Amino acid sequence: CDTGSVDRAALAALCAGLDWLDAPERRPRLERARGQIKQLQDVVAGYGHAVPLGAGIARLPTLAFTVAGRAPGEVAGALATHGVAASGGHQCAPLAHRHLGTGGGAIRLSVGPTTTDSDIARACTALDAVLSEGAA
Repeated sequence: CDTGSVDRAALAALCAGLDWLDAPERRPRLERARGQIKQLQDVVAGYGHAVPLGAGIARLPTLAFTVAGRAPGEVAGALATHGVAASGGHQCAPLAHRHLGTGGGAIRLSVGPTTTDSDIARACTALDAVLSEGAA
């Protein structure tokens, strides 16, 4: 199984973005984004068939999760019908998913410096709607 080739330009951009975000004057934005992703994680954790992956304190504002009995692409597609963009699948890392035991991949959501509280509220509502479909 191939993990793909390294996109050096993307890695350089990621490093620059992390440096930008970690500047002392921007740390409140990162903390706010972490709080927003925690809200989404709390919704996912409320459903026994949805499992958040990689919970931690010092993390990027990204949430990855799986839903028992549902393909990641199907869940991401259902979220899209509610206006929420999500990545569903292997995210170019099939070996990482094999190691994590998520062979079919995961659903991934992330927030950024421009994500508003109303964006998070809409995403929480969408998660509730989509995850409750498989909760029965």
